[in-house]
Amino acid sequence: MFKKIVFYIGFSILSLSIYAQNFGGGIIGGIDGSQISGDGLAGFNRLGITFGGYITFPHQGKSSIRMELNYIQKGSRTNFTFTKDSVPYDGSEHHIYHLNLHYVEIPFLYLYELNKRITLEAGFSAGVFISSYEEYDGYDITHVDNRPNFKPYDLSFALGLYYQISDKFSINARFSNSFLPVRAHYEGATYVNLSNILSPTINMGQYNSVLQFTLNYKIK
Repeated sequence: MFKKIVFYIGFSILSLSIYAQNFGGGIIGGIDGSQISGDGLAGFNRLGITFGGYITFPHQGKSSIRMELNYIQKGSRTNFTFTKDSVPYDGSEHHIYHLNLHYVEIPFLYLYELNKRITLEAGFSAGVFISSYEEYDGYDITHVDNRPNFKPYDLSFALGLYYQISDKFSINARFSNSFLPVRAHYEGATYVNLSNILSPTINMGQYNSVLQFTLNYKIK
């Protein structure tokens, strides 16, 4: 599976490089920390990698449009402790949970250049689900019958900024979060509370949340 991903991303980077002859573009590589919002576990503890390529459409003043094609790892990873007041409680307090998700994503971003060094970005991303691996206390629970399946897509919003190191290199920090659930809760449970207008609660399932840090190399 990994060889197929590498081939696909490599071919995509080559294609983006060809497009870059007319527009501008380059390659991306870096790390990300992720979590699953809605699973009851907090913290961007799942460390993953991301790499791919991008093209930037012609500037109009300080604005531009950027499109990327990336492979990215997401998921959740945590050590946690139940107490006797917790539900469920099985008599053993310490547990380890890992969830590894693999996606190919196409972000569409609007960029605005604040100055020669700093550029802001905002947009959305369409991700295609490749595979998952889920583990609890060392046991593979990926295909346990009562576990809900992940949806074949992940639609997210994204916010971030770039810092220009040189003419060719920049670093990017980006936050993204699914605005549609990527998986239903156990037994399909949902929770909607609109009684508080200032702080409504809408929990329809589990969502990907990602903090991403990449190094960008400009080909042209």
